[in-house]
Amino acid sequence: KYHVDMWLKPDLAADQVKKVLKDLEDFLAAPVGEASSFNSESLGKRRLAYKIKAYTDGFYFRLDLEAKESKIGGFATFLNRNGNVLRYLLTKIGSRKLKVKSYVSIG
Repeated sequence: KYHVDMWLKPDLAADQVKKVLKDLEDFLAAPVGEASSFNSESLGKRRLAYKIKAYTDGFYFRLDLEAKESKIGGFATFLNRNGNVLRYLLTKIGSRKLKVKSYVSIG
């Protein structure tokens, strides 16, 4: 199980936000990953603590997903290459040690 906190660009239209979420779900559902669950929760537009790529606001989402560990590296790369993702925090849950990866999207 994994938990992702994700911030998207604030100037995206509602249909663009839905497309980003659909693309993420489709990526995880590809034959190698076969995600058994993908839940997203929108927490709305939030002010960022500091500027990211000249943005001071962003759409905040929480994602809970299950996928094979081998698919998560590709998922992180997918998020990095998506130009609409400002930042994300990927956390593995359900193990004794908490593993956290944080990345800034370069796209």
